[in-house]
Amino acid sequence: GSVGEIVGGASSGRTALALALAAQVSREDLVAWIDPLDRFSPQAAFHAGVEFRNFVWLRGKPGKERLLGDAIGAAHALAAASLFDVVVLDFADVPERLLKALPTAWNVRLLRAFESTDTACIVLTRSHWGASPRGLSIRLRADKRLFVQTGHGRLLKRITLAATQNWPFLKTSMVDLDVRVR
Repeated sequence: GSVGEIVGGASSGRTALALALAAQVSREDLVAWIDPLDRFSPQAAFHAGVEFRNFVWLRGKPGKERLLGDAIGAAHALAAASLFDVVVLDFADVPERLLKALPTAWNVRLLRAFESTDTACIVLTRSHWGASPRGLSIRLRADKRLFVQTGHGRLLKRITLAATQNWPFLKTSMVDLDVRVR
């Protein structure tokens, strides 16, 4: 019943963290991924362990004028449906100028849409956009990366992340992840 956010730059691990969460939740419950820029990778989701029988992918049409409004409207509809345990709103590659241009009322309405439900909404962004008072705001920063050369190019093998949590108290954790390809 809250809106949280995973914030970070490119290659910071924000999408990987959201996919890991989606994989865990989709084992038994429903997950929706709202993808206004049509950048979601089903192959990455498969490798993360997402159960597609419990997963809904809503794709946008890049270049459409009401792209972000439609995505927020879809999140409202999913919150009202009360069918999903997690809704991911993927604004990771949305230019910051477009997010800042959104009316503040849209953010407030999004927060209110989820607060009376059992559904968690996770917003992926490059910079802070807004989390509810009960929602978690996590800022990721990739400190170290190890790539290995393969026949298909470079493959991420290991990453060290610094995750800063703002609520309920300020806390920074370091996480080392070994990447396995299934």
